[in-house]
Amino acid sequence: MTTGVAWPARSIVDLEAILRRVPSQGGAEGRGDSDLKPGCVLVLFTATAEGPSIVLTRRSLNVSAHRGEIAFPGGKPELEDKSSVDTALRETEEEIGIARSDIDVWGGLPAVSTVGSGFRLEIHTGFLKRDQTFRPAPGEVAEVFMTPVSHLDNPANFRSERIMRDGQIVDRPSYSYNGRVIWGATARIIDQMLDILRSP
Repeated sequence: MTTGVAWPARSIVDLEAILRRVPSQGGAEGRGDSDLKPGCVLVLFTATAEGPSIVLTRRSLNVSAHRGEIAFPGGKPELEDKSSVDTALRETEEEIGIARSDIDVWGGLPAVSTVGSGFRLEIHTGFLKRDQTFRPAPGEVAEVFMTPVSHLDNPANFRSERIMRDGQIVDRPSYSYNGRVIWGATARIIDQMLDILRSP
């Protein structure tokens, strides 16, 4: 894991400029896309006293998949959704109570697949334009919290394990924050996001 970014000096405006340049969704790693179910998530940035931060949720123990895991707002497309961006915005409103009008969508990140539940996640990035009171969906979201990007980019909070998956050796990243462990697809999304944000 390499660092080198002076996060206190890198503002939301800097992050926006970088992430708006990212090409549209790429293919998910692992299985072919035809084997995967569609899903969409939103990496939502906000400005805090600790610098640029991202909004994360802890899933309830009552949901059918990924119980108790740390996740980005998101979910499966519905018939009324006109695009994957619509899906991500609708799910964000439903899960944490943030209206789509309060979100400035920046762009996307390369798609990521979930190992156990078999989803291809299209990933969108955006900015929460004003201070909000989060309203977690009862029975679906146990908590909503913000994690500074500088914390995630600190090697002391990062761990990588080498595992065998689909006959290949892969590195599995994880992050820690205030006693929480961020792993799985969420950690892989953060990992690729940080690689992009470390660019000059």
